[in-house]
Amino acid sequence: MISGHHLTAASRYPGAVIVGIADRDISRAKAQAQRFGASKTCTDLSELLALKPDVIHILTPPASHAALTVQALQGGAHVYVEKPMALSLADCELMSHAARAAARELCVGHCWLYSPAMLRAQELIASGATGEVLQATSSFNFDVRRNASYGDGHWASDLPGGLAEDLAIHPASILIRLLGAPRKVVAVTRTAASIPNAGTADARALIDAEGGIGTLSVSLRARPDMGLVDISCARMLLRINISSMTLTMHRELPVPQKIGRGLGNLDIATQLFTGTAGVMWKLVRKKVDGSYGIVPLIHAFYRAIEAGQPAPVSAEEGTQSVAMMRAMWPEAPSAAAEQPARPVVISSAPAGKRALVTGATGFVGSHLVRELLSRGYAVRILARNAGRAASLAKAGAEVRLGDLGQPETLHGIAEGMDVVFHLGSAMRGNSEAFERVDLGGTHALLAEAQRAGVRRVVFAGTLACYPLGQQRDGAVINEQCPFDETGLLGNYARAKVRAETAVLEAARSGKMEGVIVRLGLVCGEGASIFPAHVCQKIARNLVVLYGDGRVPLPLTFIDNAVHALVLGAEVPGVSGESFNIVDDDVMTQQQYLELLRRYMGGAPRVVRMPRLAYYALGLMTEIAAALRKKEPATTRYRIRNRLVPVRWDCSKAQRVLKWRPQVPLLEGLSRTFTAHAGRHAG
Repeated sequence: MISGHHLTAASRYPGAVIVGIADRDISRAKAQAQRFGASKTCTDLSELLALKPDVIHILTPPASHAALTVQALQGGAHVYVEKPMALSLADCELMSHAARAAARELCVGHCWLYSPAMLRAQELIASGATGEVLQATSSFNFDVRRNASYGDGHWASDLPGGLAEDLAIHPASILIRLLGAPRKVVAVTRTAASIPNAGTADARALIDAEGGIGTLSVSLRARPDMGLVDISCARMLLRINISSMTLTMHRELPVPQKIGRGLGNLDIATQLFTGTAGVMWKLVRKKVDGSYGIVPLIHAFYRAIEAGQPAPVSAEEGTQSVAMMRAMWPEAPSAAAEQPARPVVISSAPAGKRALVTGATGFVGSHLVRELLSRGYAVRILARNAGRAASLAKAGAEVRLGDLGQPETLHGIAEGMDVVFHLGSAMRGNSEAFERVDLGGTHALLAEAQRAGVRRVVFAGTLACYPLGQQRDGAVINEQCPFDETGLLGNYARAKVRAETAVLEAARSGKMEGVIVRLGLVCGEGASIFPAHVCQKIARNLVVLYGDGRVPLPLTFIDNAVHALVLGAEVPGVSGESFNIVDDDVMTQQQYLELLRRYMGGAPRVVRMPRLAYYALGLMTEIAAALRKKEPATTRYRIRNRLVPVRWDCSKAQRVLKWRPQVPLLEGLSRTFTAHAGRHAG
């Protein structure tokens, strides 16, 4: 997404030529190259450097910024690196040193500084019209629940502060430009069950900076989405709305105070009207910068290079912004440094009670880890981000940092383990991402498990593997139903099927045991209240119900799902077997929403979309995706899979595993909706 703004900026700069684009996904690189007229595409930075570019833009996730920036600078290019500059102050210093040694400019992409209203404010301050800057408040509200791309698996989840840090770096850059380097930062952060696995949901910090006092706030759940800056100066207050690109000057008028208050409101209203009209006029003439300052900042960087001047946003400012982030969210130490004694705990655990869990920071995984710990297991978890795993570490789990998509990070992960619970998955992304994480990661994990002598691997499968769209209404689905072989499954389901097959093949080899537990639609506090199988939330109090609402849902309360996984590890003689897990109680889409509305006092309002209209929506989605050469968000085939009323037969799990729902579904949903209603009321 961000590359589109950068390539637009480069293509619009007089005399600039885009010589090449690099991406691990070469198909995406080629698509952008065709769109913007780049002559070369590749998968490696060294190939770009061979083209002798003047400037390289680094738009990768921040964990890779330092290495790529240093390589580009040493290759003779100036560098524009996206925010945040890096994850640690040590990496920031490394990048700064490389820029000085190479005599090249390094610009950090703090684009809010070059948004139109912020540029105007800086001009006013520089002119002396505002008087001395005394204090500043900078905030960013962005409800990530409305943006599926910010879900589990997004690179921002790997930041120490998670998604909140990705947003907070913007207001931080404003405060540093206005007030200078931070000397002391006092922060308060809060999580929220309504945003599962995101870490911090709300944060506020008080900053004592060299040039004044600042306040920073960020929220992942406040609405409307908006960036605001208040600058308190000796002569006036400047109020900037980054989102609407408006600036208002709150001034003392040369009239009696009581009259001035009324005239002040009129003055502000006039400024807002004039500013809004100006933005609308630019919009009509297609002159509005919709990049939140990215394009103007890039052009300013290019002009600085041509003039032999310093970068418009220096490495020093980038470093100070990272320092503020690390004060709010300290950089997590390595797993070895965090828990030096944990391997002793693992090795001394009773035989059969040593478990490795992948996908442990997810909804099901985190509940599984806590249940295993309560049962006396010594638990090791694989996590991509130590910050998100902190609560599980505090509960007693050993954290090993690694990534299923990077097999080299899995070496020794299963050492000393009796059982592996494999819940990790890419969750979203293109087919290559699922291939790398789900299939490649599973093969690497199985190899480590075999090498370590693990007794059993329990794999969390999915009911989406079945061809429900090919069944008649009322069909009974059990483990004998063959997998969907149409090739029309989504990336997630296809990858899970292939990973499950790999586990069963390993079990057939006789080197280890393998058990498949195909979980239903897991519900509970912390899971989405509006899963796609039920409805689609389109506004705060409005959902769309697809079809007639009479489709039985394959619901499983979280306690029951975890119990099934534990039984999959503990029951003997079940290697090579697969089990469907759906709670006994049958609840349709309509019944689910009626129960929710009962707890929510009649909310949300439900709008029905007939089946035919839903299929038409699927067709349009398929066409749009085909034109963009992307995986469609849904298809008519997947819609059919969701709307066929089938019955789930879990008698095998009940007979062989002795599994029965420990918590009745109605009781579990009552708990869940009660908690949701309480948060909603708050």
